[in-house]
Amino acid sequence: MSIASPSLIPSALIVNSRMTAELLDPRVSRDVEVESSETTSCDSSGLCLLLPVQRDLNAAGRRLCLVNPVRAPLRLLDLSSTRQLFDIRTCSSTLDG
Repeated sequence: MSIASPSLIPSALIVNSRMTAELLDPRVSRDVEVESSETTSCDSSGLCLLLPVQRDLNAAGRRLCLVNPVRAPLRLLDLSSTRQLFDIRTCSSTLDG
């Protein structure tokens, strides 16, 4: 499953109960990829949306992948010491399939 992320992660990931249920559906075995190349800012609210989804996906044996993130979200992950919790992929390291 892939999600395109516009300028703000919170607006891209409108994490309501329906979307969360779809992302965490146990019948879906794919990782969730968030295309982050156009995410120009991200604050603690955005991180607070991503962390529980990431935790629940990991518990289900799946991954939340941030694809092509720019400086702003990476800086937040570094400052919050949460970067190691996420699978971060760039165009050169994105896996097929």
